[in-house]
Amino acid sequence: MASLDREKRKGRETGWRIRWTDSQGRRKVLRLGKISRRNAERVLLLVERLLEAQELRLPLDSETTRWVAELGPEIAEKLARVGLLARRPISVKKWLAEWYEARRACGYKPASLVCWGHVIRDCVRLFGDKDLAQLTEADAKAFRDDLIARGLRPTTIQKRLQHCRTIFGEAVRQGLLQKNPFEAVRVRGGRPEERRVYVPIETILKVIDACPSIHWKLLIALARFAGLRIPSEALSLRWGDILWAEERIVVTSPKTEKQGKPYRVIPLFPLLRPYLEEAWEAAPEGTEWVFPEEWRRRAMGPFGWKNCNLRTGLEKILRKAGVEPWPRLWHNLRASCESDLAQAFPLATVVKWLGNTPAIALRHYV
Repeated sequence: MASLDREKRKGRETGWRIRWTDSQGRRKVLRLGKISRRNAERVLLLVERLLEAQELRLPLDSETTRWVAELGPEIAEKLARVGLLARRPISVKKWLAEWYEARRACGYKPASLVCWGHVIRDCVRLFGDKDLAQLTEADAKAFRDDLIARGLRPTTIQKRLQHCRTIFGEAVRQGLLQKNPFEAVRVRGGRPEERRVYVPIETILKVIDACPSIHWKLLIALARFAGLRIPSEALSLRWGDILWAEERIVVTSPKTEKQGKPYRVIPLFPLLRPYLEEAWEAAPEGTEWVFPEEWRRRAMGPFGWKNCNLRTGLEKILRKAGVEPWPRLWHNLRASCESDLAQAFPLATVVKWLGNTPAIALRHYV
């Protein structure tokens, strides 16, 4: 009734497969992947029992019924796709939990897991117990409208819808959905230039003068004069990364580590040097990290780097200095640094120093 053999693609064996012809003369293939021959033969036996029950229109015997009930979700779904079993209903909540856990187990960055977590919580709140196969474009539009009603920024909504297309696109690829309900659901994204503000050096010097400590001065200087990401790159600095003689700084970059760029090398910019020297002279002998361990401990949470009230602290300093806050307190400092550098150096060199790309730089920074 059914046959078991090795599947080959481009001369290479890719795993076991079971082939048969159904009652209407259509050829069917069940691909098992790279499993042992013993397990492949067990699945072959199950397939033959299911085919026999279908052809004779008989109920499954107790042993086969128990076998089917104990099947894992992956093989059960494969059997459902070829018409041997009824598809097991799976709720949106359960599917999202499985999808998230698979990504967590693969070692994705904590920041990515946090972003996906926001999307998953929103989906579960709106239609968590709904059968995944019954999810429609109307549900996706309700999701979008809910985000709009909550007053989230257009860019945030656009990004969450993009995550939804990725997540539920995986469900389509696995055969759990006929069509991605989020495929055609869009929203006009925000305009980056609306929150793009250039912070002059004169203003930053005034802000630095109002700082309560050496480390606050250095943190702001690293953001504005060297374009470091706050807090991840600044609080990852070691004194060993400061190459005084070569006038270079090795910047550890957690954000780009997964893209094969765990660090980059930047000049020790003249405007930055005095603040680094002041912090170096005040550092106890044998100190490894540029910033106090207490700062690093507060900034490192269970999901990676977090803001640790640095925005609140900077707002207090701005108020003390009599300076009106700009929209994106830390990002605008990094963007202003890149804008200054782009006036004096080729953009290809600048983006290498700042750790982004020309397209991103022109859209969000320069």
